[in-house]
Amino acid sequence: MAKKNKQPKEKKHLSKGKKWLIALSILVLIAIIVVVIVVFIPKNVNDVKLQITAQKEKVFLLNEEDNKLYSNFQTKINADAKEFSQEVIDVKAVVKNINVALDFYSSHIAFAQDNNVFQAEYKTITNGFNDAINYENSIINTLTEVEQKVDKYSATYLTSAWRELKISFSGYFKAYSQVFEGLGKVFVGCLGQGVINNDFSKLVVKTLPSYYNEIAIDISKSSQIVQKLTAFTNKYLLTSSLILNYNYSTTLQSSVRQIDKFEKLYNAKFQDVIKTAATSDFTFAKLENDTENVLENVKVFLSGGLSA
Repeated sequence: MAKKNKQPKEKKHLSKGKKWLIALSILVLIAIIVVVIVVFIPKNVNDVKLQITAQKEKVFLLNEEDNKLYSNFQTKINADAKEFSQEVIDVKAVVKNINVALDFYSSHIAFAQDNNVFQAEYKTITNGFNDAINYENSIINTLTEVEQKVDKYSATYLTSAWRELKISFSGYFKAYSQVFEGLGKVFVGCLGQGVINNDFSKLVVKTLPSYYNEIAIDISKSSQIVQKLTAFTNKYLLTSSLILNYNYSTTLQSSVRQIDKFEKLYNAKFQDVIKTAATSDFTFAKLENDTENVLENVKVFLSGGLSA
């Protein structure tokens, strides 16, 4: 009986190699398909609209329990670690400003069109909200831990707790800077040009994230910046009256035209001015060729001082 010829070892190895190559190619193809689905399948922008409303209603310090935790912590700081008292006040003010901004966006983004701008900013906004929620949970956990400790607090313990909280708050403010960056682009690109979406409101929403970015860098050095953010937010976002009056105010229109020249003339950003906040003004230096007082208009704008 004739013996069957055995397949050479080299061919067996070659066959196995081909199988692995085919398997790997299939995995790569599946990965490409998944990426295509994630990137190109339209996002449900209603998720963002609902998330804005949800965050507006439950953002930190808005409910009684959060307020009590933070107030109790503030009392302990004032008693045993007074050097941080102003920082604790400033953080609370920033959180309140976040509430006002969310309320502003909630009122207007509901009418935003689902277009390529909204689709492009979907991930930026939702990721920012998710990060903010995670930092908020961390803040509440730390405050709860402080609350549950023994009544007698040492300065060392409170100092350590506040350092931990500042890290979380910095992340929290940075996350909201990202949220407002995305929402600002949606506001400009998805609302029809008109009474609410005009050159002045575009300037406001473009500038807002810069304040949170700067405060997040170092809360301990941001007290004057927080005051200016509060004035900025209360004047331009709390009632929107100035935005609504823009199309009828030649004074405001003239100021906006001057402010729009700043970045090109100074080769700088608004955040570069914001970071120079001093006791009563911004110390950003004026250029000699700024004959139209562009910088002065920018400083007035950033301080919440523009009027119709």
